[in-house]
Amino acid sequence: MRRVALPLLAVFWLACWGLAGQALAQGEPVARGGVVTYPSFEVNVDDNGGLGRLRLGFEVLFTDELGAKAAATLQVRESILLFLRGKTAAELLAPKGRDRLRAELLAHINTAIGSPKAVKLFYLDYIVVKGTP
Repeated sequence: MRRVALPLLAVFWLACWGLAGQALAQGEPVARGGVVTYPSFEVNVDDNGGLGRLRLGFEVLFTDELGAKAAATLQVRESILLFLRGKTAAELLAPKGRDRLRAELLAHINTAIGSPKAVKLFYLDYIVVKGTP
């Protein structure tokens, strides 16, 4: 019995990690425990009439696993994308732009999931490319 259970457990574990890696590669948010990883994605932002780009990836720490699962939905990801499209390159490149965006993203995620469960946000990727007029 033990000889069969151990290989099955190993296959199950590898399959789960493979699915999580596949989701990360596709840019979908992944919840692990009380943390959600939003892999890097790009968003168009306004740059004084030109088209700038924001490349952003981040992890969010939640107070519990339920909050993380709620925030890992594609609906929340879509609302984050729409929120970010309203930003300008000037806002994002301002001296306190990163910190301001961090606070705004936490507030936006908490509003989207309906409760204040997101407590900390860590950037994995934060690049702003100014556009051309």
